[in-house]
Amino acid sequence: MREQGDVSHQLKRSVEDYILNFEVRYLEYKEVLNLLPKDIQKRPVMRQLLRDVGKAEKAIRGLLPTLQDKHWKGAVQYAEKLRAYSQRLSDYITDRDTLSLIERFMKGETLLATRVVLQWGRKLFHAGMGTLAFWIYKGSGLDFIPCMIFFSFFVWPAVFLEIYRRYNPRFNRWTCSRFRHIIREREVNSVCSATYYMASVYVVLWVFPEPVASLTFLFIAFGDPAASIVGTLWGRTRFSKHVSLEGMLGCFAVCAFVSLIATPLLMPNFQGSILLFSILGGIIGSLAEISFPKWDDNLVMPLVAAPLLWILLRFFT
Repeated sequence: MREQGDVSHQLKRSVEDYILNFEVRYLEYKEVLNLLPKDIQKRPVMRQLLRDVGKAEKAIRGLLPTLQDKHWKGAVQYAEKLRAYSQRLSDYITDRDTLSLIERFMKGETLLATRVVLQWGRKLFHAGMGTLAFWIYKGSGLDFIPCMIFFSFFVWPAVFLEIYRRYNPRFNRWTCSRFRHIIREREVNSVCSATYYMASVYVVLWVFPEPVASLTFLFIAFGDPAASIVGTLWGRTRFSKHVSLEGMLGCFAVCAFVSLIATPLLMPNFQGSILLFSILGGIIGSLAEISFPKWDDNLVMPLVAAPLLWILLRFFT
């Protein structure tokens, strides 16, 4: 019993020392952030970072008393919160370019958001693009060929602009500055997600029948933003840096709901259980969204979801 008490005491001391050192590092980090110029602190990415540091500090302060009082359940909860906030801060740091935030600001470069910061303008733009494409395809009254010609006026100029800004740094900086509310940091020197979005939807339109293409429109318009929003705000159980169970469930719920509402309208000859189809549609949407985590989901999700939906529909029509 005495040996167990000694071990317990040593473990407690080591945990206390670890938390104390951890807390000191967080306080130093927070102090450095608060010393940044006000112009930088007001940026959305910095406001989010400061909030996350504050939440991590609160989790640290709550962890030690629960250990001292032997409230193990509460300690586990605080530890989980601390782990999640630490992961968010780590994701933020690793997503930045090699230049520091201060260096880039002093050089006059545009500072853009990363995946750990929600861009509501980007989400609205994403949903708006999909909704507009769906309306043009289904509600405008255009035949297939005129519809595809109309989409071509968006897709091919976007591809040309992507190529042009690769070879013209000045134009690239101008583009990133003008569209900073919907462009992420990683897209400064790579293809924008919007271009992948338009290109993948364009391919789906050419290859797959109308009901499949229409459902795919709605999946990418609403399911993908739902995964991003839920995963960013509440994601705790992570499969990889940018894929969480919570985000996956958010995508599943939205895609299943979209399937439940839209399928009877898109397919009058639908046969079978609409509820079963909706559940399977939600599974397809959520799996398509996370299928290739290292690739852009705006490219992957339509190209994976469309063939799976096409196969599924063959059993219900």
